[in-house]
Amino acid sequence: MVKLRLRYVIEDVDRHGNVRLYFRRKGRPKIRLTGLPGTEEFINAYQAAMANNGEAPRQTRSVARGSFRYVCQAYFASPSFKALDSKTRNWRRRALDSIC
Repeated sequence: MVKLRLRYVIEDVDRHGNVRLYFRRKGRPKIRLTGLPGTEEFINAYQAAMANNGEAPRQTRSVARGSFRYVCQAYFASPSFKALDSKTRNWRRRALDSIC
């Protein structure tokens, strides 16, 4: 028996013990692959995911104007923040993000 290994294909087991195959690239949502591995339906779903997955950029949630997160993002983009040493910037960003 030959085991088929395709790039970006992962197995997930649901709470009922069913194994499901997904196409997943880093920073992208998972796409469920239908059909049994090795079948034409599965290969078509894989090829569609390969062609489709790179086009849609990941959407970020909008931040409410006037919120603490909004103020932090404005601070991170400011020249005074960018003038700081990289270690100081990283420390402040982590500290403020944990509060947000």
